[in-house]
Amino acid sequence: MTEKNIDHYSFHTQDVLGVGSFGTVFQGIDLKSNRIVALKMIAKDNLLNDPKGQNGLMTEIKIMKKLNHKNIVQLIDVLETPNNFYIIQEVCDDGDLSKFLKKNKQVNEKQAIMIIIDVLQGFYELLKYGIIHRDLKPANILIHNNTHKIADFGFAKIVDNFNPNILYSQVGTPLYMSPQILKNEQYSTKCDIWSLGFLFYEILYGITPWKAQSIPQLVKNIYSQPLIFNDQINQVSYNVKDFITKCLIIQENDRLSWHDVFLHPVFAEYFIQSPKVEKLFQKELTIAMSMREQFGSQQFSISELLKELAEDENRILTIETFSEIFLDINENLEDEDIRYIFNCIDEQQNGQITCKDLLDWLSKYDIELEDSFTSNDSINALPDEKQMSQEFNQNDIAQNKQLIQILYDEIKKNNLNLVELFQKFSTSSDTMNYEDFQIMMVSYDATLGEQEIFEAFKLFAFSKKDTIKLNQFKHVLEKNFKDEQC
Repeated sequence: MTEKNIDHYSFHTQDVLGVGSFGTVFQGIDLKSNRIVALKMIAKDNLLNDPKGQNGLMTEIKIMKKLNHKNIVQLIDVLETPNNFYIIQEVCDDGDLSKFLKKNKQVNEKQAIMIIIDVLQGFYELLKYGIIHRDLKPANILIHNNTHKIADFGFAKIVDNFNPNILYSQVGTPLYMSPQILKNEQYSTKCDIWSLGFLFYEILYGITPWKAQSIPQLVKNIYSQPLIFNDQINQVSYNVKDFITKCLIIQENDRLSWHDVFLHPVFAEYFIQSPKVEKLFQKELTIAMSMREQFGSQQFSISELLKELAEDENRILTIETFSEIFLDINENLEDEDIRYIFNCIDEQQNGQITCKDLLDWLSKYDIELEDSFTSNDSINALPDEKQMSQEFNQNDIAQNKQLIQILYDEIKKNNLNLVELFQKFSTSSDTMNYEDFQIMMVSYDATLGEQEIFEAFKLFAFSKKDTIKLNQFKHVLEKNFKDEQC
């Protein structure tokens, strides 16, 4: 029996709680508080022998230590020795969901929903920080006092960032990973929604929706074999089947968004009354709007900064450089908010973005150059040629202007701007479809008829099949209501 002491923690090498892809987990004790803890020992050889990689790991762990939620395994401490990293976490006495499912081949729908609610509560916290898990599976959901907790949050992402080949060195088949990750394609936070649907299916049916012995075979099966719900195994409601089906849509664009997940009929009663859910999905907009206000109040112009970015669009920005830029604009911004915006822009989650990526984000929220420097298309992108070619005669404008006057009344009443109004109703971050437009108009005037709404919509687009871009929305309104305060 070998006893090891790492700082004020002690453990015996035979007290193994589990063995994961990147290290062994031991049960130990905090000698200061006598608290039982779990110590995950990660050999540095499992990471790139790169100081930047290790520094990146420590930087990300600093953020992970901020996560304090009942449905996330608490990260207590991180220690480093010449050969290893030690991740100290809370101990969960009741094992993990994988062991639970081996004992309980099928779980009734009500109990399964409660498990997923616990997982969603944890994901809410991760989403606040823009963290993508990428390795959600039963073994990474620990159980303590009948509460389910997400484990290894962010760590799979961190290791994958610094070693792109790590996926292929993992033990076993990564069944729960989205097709985009399996195929090394670009992905977003929706990769975790795929894993959530996969997990929900297994909890209910005791089997996974697809099986394979290799990654290529898994990808082939996902694309070629339909999703089947076997009612002989478990009786599952239409809404739950609908939720799982929409989580397991192969194309990310068609898959449920996180907003859709929380407000789906299966979970709406648990989350719809929670103001924090709506606040979460307005976070990016809120930060952007605060920056716009900051630009307006500062004595210096933002033009020089944007001009510098535009002149070198392909230059790589790390989180450190990105933070410096944002803190120069507003020194009161929280590190959490800066990192959240960085992760929103960094869609590939590789820890870096380009100047053009940043410019596109600034333009998306109407943080643009002054009129003296508006020729750069990447900053002040105009609507597409088809939409811009549409001409409105003065009679059309006069007739339809009154139909959208309510939008201006709403702007004045609530001190909004065009970007905020657009983001409030668009289901996509930068486009609004006809259905979005209908909801927006009716929400402010329930007496409007279908034809009236369509006539107003034609100010922005040709047909109901078209979508309105954010810049088009602003362009038309500012052009035709230039006498109003937008």
